[in-house]
Amino acid sequence: MTNIILILIIIALVAYYYRQRSLTSPDSPDKFAQIQQTNRTLASFLKNELGGQDLNELRLKLNGQTLSEILEENETRETENDTLTRTKNELQEEIISLNTA
Repeated sequence: MTNIILILIIIALVAYYYRQRSLTSPDSPDKFAQIQQTNRTLASFLKNELGGQDLNELRLKLNGQTLSEILEENETRETENDTLTRTKNELQEEIISLNTA
């Protein structure tokens, strides 16, 4: 009796494995349709939001920089801007204090 139960469990596991494998197969029609939709979405984003027809055109516009490099450069500029703004405000306060003294 226990042998029959073990065999049924093994058969169920094998069936489950092959079912999961077929659902996640890269050749499945749903997966292919999903990939096509993703490609259309990316192409639309490139064209409408970034103003480029393809990746090579965007690379030219970005002067060969990667997104992480651009973000790092932007963060550096924001930090410099904050520092300059603080310095300007401190100097204005100093001028006001000198004028009132």
